[in-house]
Amino acid sequence: MLTHTNAARAANGLPGLSWNGTLASRSCTWAEHLASINSDLSVNPHSTFAGGFARWGENVAYGYGTASAVVNGWMGSTGHRANILNAQYTMMGSCSAAASNGTIYWVQQFGG
Repeated sequence: MLTHTNAARAANGLPGLSWNGTLASRSCTWAEHLASINSDLSVNPHSTFAGGFARWGENVAYGYGTASAVVNGWMGSTGHRANILNAQYTMMGSCSAAASNGTIYWVQQFGG
């Protein structure tokens, strides 16, 4: 997901993000939570982690089969796109988890 996110940023004249293990770990925790409740994300889809970052953001989605597809989906959504293209974010972590029915939940967290 980092590669696809950084490609989107580069296409818009922004520097790439670096990988952050804390954000990745928290993304995995939240993706696993979403998969465990197999939610349609209509109620409380976002975590509340700021983790000591001055700036923090999060994208969540479900149902996309690949990291490329989910990043493309986010780029087509105003709020998600704003997170990906936020120049104040310098790092990210991401993760996915599958629900028992096979639905994949994706989480991408940003910090700066």
